[in-house]
Amino acid sequence: MDIARVDERTFGRLWEAVEDHAWGEARLRVPAFVHLIALKLHAAKSRHRTARDVADVFELLRLNPGRCAEADLEATCLRYGPPGICQQLENFPPYEHPQP
Repeated sequence: MDIARVDERTFGRLWEAVEDHAWGEARLRVPAFVHLIALKLHAAKSRHRTARDVADVFELLRLNPGRCAEADLEATCLRYGPPGICQQLENFPPYEHPQP
């Protein structure tokens, strides 16, 4: 679990787009997928977090193919991500469903 401090305006925009999820019997409100990617990319700008957060972005995208439109992902990368992140994400391997 990551925690991000944001100003009131940013929190309002994030809160308007939260998604409800169930985890067992618990109901959770989590950031919209593209916002989750943006938060991870923003955190990846910190040198001590770059590898971990970029790996998280790869994994989120790999496990959720098509959940984020390419144009939205590119705009999010350019606005919030570290330099060169768009090029890194262009060639990440897609998720392959395990064979039964």
